[in-house]
Amino acid sequence: MNWELVWNDIYEKQGEVQRDVLPTVEMIADLFQKDNVKTVLDLGCGMGRHSIYLAKRGFSVTATDISPKGIEVTTQKAKLEGLTIKTVCHDFRDIPFKNDSFDAVLCVWTSGHGNKADMIKNANEIIRVVKPGGIVFVDYVSKQDSNYGLGTEIEKDTFINNTPGEEDIPHYYTDAEELSEIYSGHEHSIKPYTYSFHDDQNHTHHIEALLVVCKK
Repeated sequence: MNWELVWNDIYEKQGEVQRDVLPTVEMIADLFQKDNVKTVLDLGCGMGRHSIYLAKRGFSVTATDISPKGIEVTTQKAKLEGLTIKTVCHDFRDIPFKNDSFDAVLCVWTSGHGNKADMIKNANEIIRVVKPGGIVFVDYVSKQDSNYGLGTEIEKDTFINNTPGEEDIPHYYTDAEELSEIYSGHEHSIKPYTYSFHDDQNHTHHIEALLVVCKK
């Protein structure tokens, strides 16, 4: 699948639907500061809402996304805010940075896109680019989510046409046992979390997620 074209089309049609900073990102930013984190990779930055937030809190941010449109908007936002944010366009399964490049990696509302193989590639790449002792924060969509089982199952636990606005994007659903196996070998915690948010029509939505905090 040509992810770049799909996400560009989504961003062109929908614009920036979500602008508020997620509570989980505020929480992890506090942890980053307590752990003396300086450099953060915002992987799958979308249109940059969390990159801007992290930069304002004093972190040196590298914002990346597969969509050139997302990178373009993020760059424009940073310029308007007078912030210095490095931006790079790439696939989340192939991160173009050297091993041990960042003190921390943030990856929210991204890692559930694709299938299981995509999720594992993404996790391995995240661990590769974070420094030893560095912090990783990633969220995943749980099998407890209400969209699990909807649409067309194209592989085990992978569905398309089950998420409004992202019909052409595969969505993979996981559980704590699987994630613990993926992050084995590193200190980590996995906790369930319910995201609640409103769309641009003021409709309320919920995502049942699993939050992974990992120290390499």
